[in-house]
Amino acid sequence: STDYISVGSPSELDNIFDGGGTFSAWIKPDSDGEGDYGMIAVKRNGSATSGWYCSMNNESDGACDIVFRIHSSSTDGVWATSGTTRPIIIDAWNHIAITYDDDATGNNPTIYINGVAKTVGSGLDEDSTPAAVQATDASDTLYIGGEAGAYSFDGTIADVRLYDAALSAANVQVLASKINGDSSLGAGTGDLEAWWKLSEGTGTSAADSSANSNTGTATNFAMSGTSSN
Repeated sequence: STDYISVGSPSELDNIFDGGGTFSAWIKPDSDGEGDYGMIAVKRNGSATSGWYCSMNNESDGACDIVFRIHSSSTDGVWATSGTTRPIIIDAWNHIAITYDDDATGNNPTIYINGVAKTVGSGLDEDSTPAAVQATDASDTLYIGGEAGAYSFDGTIADVRLYDAALSAANVQVLASKINGDSSLGAGTGDLEAWWKLSEGTGTSAADSSANSNTGTATNFAMSGTSSN
């Protein structure tokens, strides 16, 4: 379907990976989504010269890969999980987290699947090395579950968070231990800039449980609600 949540472009979410940031979400996919690139979250401009996205890809035998892409005015940075066993299981809850610092083109993200780190050369491929640091995404809209009706995610998404620091492995493992668990991860983890639990159970408003209160708006569907695991 063409359902998605639009969050707009609040200042707290602009350039979240500058100096280090983290995207985290729980997903229960039914497939790898529209065009084999179902978007979990995307924040980029219409010409794809700024911003980023995290998507599904490469479904086979009941499992999928994860792709993370940083756009630039030159060559984009693109990373994807790799290996003979795809890490995202169809029709099951999976936790993903991406930590990344875009301050230098030589930096690579770490993609965690259910608390296990995937790094370049160890479960993660760098398909394209960024040739320039990320252009500002300050005017780009953040979408959850698709890009305004394109590249729709197929399945259920819950507990979406953005932090303005690259969380440690221990912090990520806390997030991977429970859907919509405790938001307090201790000192040095940076601010929790956004937290959409997506557990409303009704309506089209997705509340932000961080201090910033950036409510998202659902299009083409009403939230069905998700309980903790």
